[in-house]
Amino acid sequence: MARFDFDAMVKEVGEAGIAYIENEFGASLADVAGALALMEKREKGLVVEIDRNDDDYDGLKVKYRVFKARNGEQVENCFVLRPDKDPAARAALRTYADVTLNDQLKYDLYSWVCDMEAALKGEKDESKL
Repeated sequence: MARFDFDAMVKEVGEAGIAYIENEFGASLADVAGALALMEKREKGLVVEIDRNDDDYDGLKVKYRVFKARNGEQVENCFVLRPDKDPAARAALRTYADVTLNDQLKYDLYSWVCDMEAALKGEKDESKL
């Protein structure tokens, strides 16, 4: 399967073409693009399917769906962290910041985690009043 280029398709078909495609597929162009991109990744063996979405299972499962902000394409093989609720997520972000070569990202992650922990500490302190 050839690489699907969402942005090129939008430029090529224009608004009328987008409306036609959405009407034919019964879905938004972003949904169609996401499905095609996912098919490409599956063919290349780049997607690991996790069948578990059972609320009673505490291990690795599908709990969130992630989409690219730029084009709405679904992202597979990712794990969502909730550092606002999970100390392990904050530790993971600190570890990521420790090993990334991107200095700006390192700074942003440390700042985000520190600010979040200060806010969470403030919430705990206020609850003692």
